[in-house]
Amino acid sequence: MRLYPLIVLLTLLVACSQRQSIVLVNKTSSSFYNQPLVFKRADFNVEKKDFLIFLDDNENPIPAQFDDIDDDGYWDEVALALNFEPSEELQLVFQIVSERQLPKFENMTAAHLGYSPGRDGQFNSVDENIRPKNHLAQSLPYLYQYEGPGWESELVAFRTYFDSRNGKDTFGKTKPQLYASEIGLKGSYHELQDWGMDILKVGNSLGSGAIAILKNDSIYRLTDTENATFKILTQGPVRTIIALSYEGWKVADTTYDLKETIHIWAGKRHYQSELRLSGNGQDTLITGIVNLKGMEAKTVDGMNSKMLYTHGKQSENKDILGMGLIVPKDGLIAFSAAPEFGEGVTNTYTALLKPVNGVYQYSFYVGWELENSKFKEEQGFVNALKSETTLLYNPIEMATQF
Repeated sequence: MRLYPLIVLLTLLVACSQRQSIVLVNKTSSSFYNQPLVFKRADFNVEKKDFLIFLDDNENPIPAQFDDIDDDGYWDEVALALNFEPSEELQLVFQIVSERQLPKFENMTAAHLGYSPGRDGQFNSVDENIRPKNHLAQSLPYLYQYEGPGWESELVAFRTYFDSRNGKDTFGKTKPQLYASEIGLKGSYHELQDWGMDILKVGNSLGSGAIAILKNDSIYRLTDTENATFKILTQGPVRTIIALSYEGWKVADTTYDLKETIHIWAGKRHYQSELRLSGNGQDTLITGIVNLKGMEAKTVDGMNSKMLYTHGKQSENKDILGMGLIVPKDGLIAFSAAPEFGEGVTNTYTALLKPVNGVYQYSFYVGWELENSKFKEEQGFVNALKSETTLLYNPIEMATQF
């Protein structure tokens, strides 16, 4: 069960209609819009072949996504998102159905990797890929559409450079839509188009939450590795999950392997990253926010979390952009900064991470004024950022009665 701040009480009510219900209790004084929820199949005591339809108060099906995370041919988790008023108790009705009875929901999240093995400008969408060992950054013609994988909600899109830079970048959107599969196929994404644009200059920074290691006061980018792989684990109406794996990451005299799992949810302006680092060193994993526009970094305390953010005229469209890192309190060593000049990683506000039960976690949040005018004001961005932290890194208590 992913960690979110709802107290969840499951009660089975067997009726002649074979309907059952879950009682969800918001124990906070906050309202939640599109509150992410993830349940295991075992939470419902159903057979492997069974599925569920969730119904709202008007008997309409609620978008739900059934994900086969362990790739055994059967769903392991069901993801959905609900709205809650402060202290609300919500009785969620569901029915057990067959797969063919499931309604179809519009996708509101997606991942995309356009791959051109012939480097001929024709890109095939692939669900997984092994990066060639001889692939050079920014080599033309492009091997990958917009240079690597992208992932998106209807509100924002991100990408990672699938090469020695391994940076992360942000595409802002001017209206809610999925567009990652089309970016770069016509027109320049560095200029404002109908859908939006690339709103960030990354340079030698860590951009939108890229990964590096701090070793003996030097920052080592996640650069050339022996192997690098990409895989879409799931995508659909509620969430998208992708996996990035890097083997043979040499950091001075130490070698590491890194596995990153990235989640993005419908209706959200952030992605969540979970990292597992293995190797024979004791160095510090870090991430960060680009600072090429001279923005001041500020910190905010959240519910069981710490936030580092910048806000101001720093988009590539020369307008207002806010960016924030959200880190669980017990997973943060400190916030710091990279050098402004020199070789390696520069111009970055950094977060020094520590693992909790072997996993590093952080979320990267973006608010662009052309996507939502509330982000023009710093307080509007901070309020949205703080609101999002109440959805993250907080435990669910669940009592099941069958």
